[in-house]
Amino acid sequence: MTDININANLPESVDNAIKNVTDLPTQGIGQTLSDCWFLAFGGISQLAEKRRIKYTKDLEKFKKELEDSLETVPEQRRKEPTTQMVLKTLDEAKYCVEEDDLRRLFVALLTSATDSEKNVHPSFAQIIGQMSPNDAKILQFFKTDYQKPICNLKLIVDENGSFQLLSHNIFIDGPNNMKLGEKTISISSLIRLGLLEIPFDDHFTDESLYLGFKETAIYKNAKLQFPDNELELEKKIVRLTSLGKLFISCCFPNN
Repeated sequence: MTDININANLPESVDNAIKNVTDLPTQGIGQTLSDCWFLAFGGISQLAEKRRIKYTKDLEKFKKELEDSLETVPEQRRKEPTTQMVLKTLDEAKYCVEEDDLRRLFVALLTSATDSEKNVHPSFAQIIGQMSPNDAKILQFFKTDYQKPICNLKLIVDENGSFQLLSHNIFIDGPNNMKLGEKTISISSLIRLGLLEIPFDDHFTDESLYLGFKETAIYKNAKLQFPDNELELEKKIVRLTSLGKLFISCCFPNN
């Protein structure tokens, strides 16, 4: 089994700092001041200790998941990853190991870096580091279908077709427990990262793919708010870029 030596302990200076918070501020100040010091700042020590314990557990989980994942690379395809790739990935991962969705991406990326059939780019680690867990959840839905319907909602304000944009990047796919506003933010974030794109003048010819947008709260609320105006759903497509396709092939687990 692949064994990775990861020191899950924080530096001794951090442990000492936690301990010193509840020590007597100076010798001889007196018990009353010491007690008040603990009441004012002792909670910091307790919260920091809980956070340290949780981080240590998540780091051990990261190590175990990585070891198991590395074992899935066939022996004949294994290669030594570059120092640049490993260090960049571990440096970004240390801020994200507590987030399951992001940690899995880092595990998959490091595994791909040891696979001769994968084309891994060093920028992928930085991209994951800028993603939120919601971004990862949304991107997961493009793994098997690289393009999906998306809409802008327009309010037609006069007979000449002038309009006011009420909502943009309305995306109804993705996790059911994620709000539409959160999905919009993630779509915009993934576009900024270069993983998704919305072509200027492209949409699906199958109109049934857009029927669900009229059932959203955004559309229904707009109908109530502007009963005398026409609403228009501007039909669009959101799809993976070439970089996005490569990113998914390297950074999402196969299962």
